Amino acid sequence: MPGRAWWTHTTMVELGGGLTVHVLDAPPDGEPTGDPLVLLHGFGANLLAWRHVVGPLRAAGRRVVAFDRPGWGRSPLPPPSSPIRPYAFDSEAATTVALLDALGIDRAVLIGSSAGGSVAVEVAHDAPDLVAALVLVDAAVLGPHGPPSAARLVGRLPGVASAAPRFMARTAVRAVPRILRNVWHDAGAITAEAVEAATAAFGADGWAEALWAFSTSFLAPDGRAHAAAITTPTLVITGDHDRIVPTAKSLELAALIPGSELVVIPGCGHLPMEEHPQRFLAAVVPFVGRTTAAASGLGPSRKSTGSVAAVTDGSR
Repeated sequence: MPGRAWWTHTTMVELGGGLTVHVLDAPPDGEPTGDPLVLLHGFGANLLAWRHVVGPLRAAGRRVVAFDRPGWGRSPLPPPSSPIRPYAFDSEAATTVALLDALGIDRAVLIGSSAGGSVAVEVAHDAPDLVAALVLVDAAVLGPHGPPSAARLVGRLPGVASAAPRFMARTAVRAVPRILRNVWHDAGAITAEAVEAATAAFGADGWAEALWAFSTSFLAPDGRAHAAAITTPTLVITGDHDRIVPTAKSLELAALIPGSELVVIPGCGHLPMEEHPQRFLAAVVPFVGRTTAAASGLGPSRKSTGSVAAVTDGSR
């Protein structure tokens, strides 16, 4: 799997109350050039969603942090005695802030994919001094979004909470190839390695119980008000064939955020960092370089004017 050398930088971080998260904390290659980059994956994913871009982002002089959001990957289910239930939307933002505090990070660029984008916006709202810039990737901000209300109601019925995880354990892994065909624009480009990485979302002890808890708890409110209040530099990225968060939603999001930049990646679905990593990097690396230079005094301030670009150069 590409970039597996950075697995040497993964560890488990305890956040208190029985909550532990699986974290990649990789230093920059060479001298640091700016704020750390914190990568937030989406629903049903894990930190391997960023596997193609971690190396190049480190090569650009950035400390790169990614973690399995609670309920996914190797981040285990808290014990029954824990008072923390990290699967509610407001808890997701609090978990992110707590992790950055534990890692000694007081300022970072948040890069959020899909539901991870909605968490990034919430962190920017709750802790604006923590956020140097935002990169929202096919972000599920305009909602509300989450599991259907019927699923949350059914989850409260007697016996369902114990039976549903067993059902998920039997079906979730088998469903990964079908899900990826819906998520990617070009289904023919999906490799066995991509399936393996996606399947790693279901890796922690108690993952089926965690997935069920997440599926019946996570409901993100409509993020329009918080998006419109963002003052930090923001880049919105979308594939032009996103069937999960329709491209029009990302265009609307970019229009809501004052001074944001928008990049539309052609021939791409919901996960640009996986389907077209070079085009993703061609958008992200210059953006974070400009925002760091402006914030640190390393170069002239370059105020965004709501520009729109299509990234077409480079290969997958």
